[in-house]
Amino acid sequence: MKLLDIRENAVTIELEQQDCRVLAYACQAGGQDGRAGYEARDVACAALAAFFDAAGLAASAHGQCLRWGRGGDYSLAGFRATVDVGEGEEAPPAQGGGAA
Repeated sequence: MKLLDIRENAVTIELEQQDCRVLAYACQAGGQDGRAGYEARDVACAALAAFFDAAGLAASAHGQCLRWGRGGDYSLAGFRATVDVGEGEEAPPAQGGGAA
């Protein structure tokens, strides 16, 4: 992660695809604990997790496009597998309700 600019009401950072994966995982782990009164936080965490997953997946497209014609796995699951965030067996459930 690289800080590019700070000014009034704005911060600009540059993220690599690995940063996006780690931030997506952190957002998933930080929400959805089921506590009453924290539903807005859970929704925000889920939205940020989806954003970071999508941004990381988009950033990985350049490298993946070289393998598209060769049966490469350009999917969210494939992107998630590229960065080890220590999920193990206690990984938070995937957002969106479906398999990627």
